[in-house]
Amino acid sequence: MQASHSKVLVVEDDTQILLGLYKRLTRAGFDVLAASCGHAAIECARTYLPDVMTLDVRLPDVDGIEVASILRDGSRTARIPIVFITAKVDRDLRDAAEEAGRHRFFIRKPYDPELLIQLLNSMLARDELAGIQQISKAKRRQPVASHDWPTAGPPETQWRPF
Repeated sequence: MQASHSKVLVVEDDTQILLGLYKRLTRAGFDVLAASCGHAAIECARTYLPDVMTLDVRLPDVDGIEVASILRDGSRTARIPIVFITAKVDRDLRDAAEEAGRHRFFIRKPYDPELLIQLLNSMLARDELAGIQQISKAKRRQPVASHDWPTAGPPETQWRPF
């Protein structure tokens, strides 16, 4: 599920950065949802279930790590891959993000938007592959159907030599 019609939720409190990301990601083929604070991000994620999201760590109300933790605890939002965007990545932040759940990546500000697009596409491809593998495993676990084929049909349909 690469960019074409994939929903990405961009969570950024700086409106200029938010608008810039919106334009770039839209041009790259994403359907973009936007939120400028943590509470709006949580509500948007629960309502629209994005395929992937970018999440600024420093938000005015709830920090990005807390947003990720809340989403992780939701049955419908737990599997949303997240790219954290931050000015500073340290060990404490990495540990907190690790606790917040699966598929967490960091991009340090300032960053190349093209790199972000590549990362989002990579995360979507990884999720799609994981989904295919899960379906494949489930199919392999299903019992093979057995058929009781008749050895002979009714007299009028039996094969007869010439």
